[in-house]
Amino acid sequence: MTVKQIKKFTPVFEEYLRLYEHFHFSGIEEKVLEDPNGVSALEAFFEKESNGKNVPTSEPELLKKVLKAKGSCNLHIDMYAQGRVDCTLPGIEFSFRVVPYHIIKYLIKVKGINKVKEMRSETLDYKYNLPLWFIKAVENNKCKYYSNEFKS
Repeated sequence: MTVKQIKKFTPVFEEYLRLYEHFHFSGIEEKVLEDPNGVSALEAFFEKESNGKNVPTSEPELLKKVLKAKGSCNLHIDMYAQGRVDCTLPGIEFSFRVVPYHIIKYLIKVKGINKVKEMRSETLDYKYNLPLWFIKAVENNKCKYYSNEFKS
């Protein structure tokens, strides 16, 4: 693993590790090869993501956490996207980042800034400190569920 590759994967690895606090159920048990002389969890994650290879790691618990968080994020992205399509998860409850500015401006006018701040603090985005890529993935994944909605 080169220094450039480590720099590319380190933020991704750390983001999943941070998200593990809230996203730790994926329904899949990842197989991790343990070896006291194996590579670091970061290197093992890189190999799995880049080449699909399971390599022995000296940090199996750390790798399991990151892989579980990644799987859980993917599961939640799908569930949230379905919720956005079937209106069980309105944008305003998901993230203010998906609500058009003119609607937020209107809410401030009608409800007041303090109520709008309170509403924002109750969004999933705010509670879990979701990264922008997560929000975008949910919004982009809505498309596949929209097409299924209209086929029925």
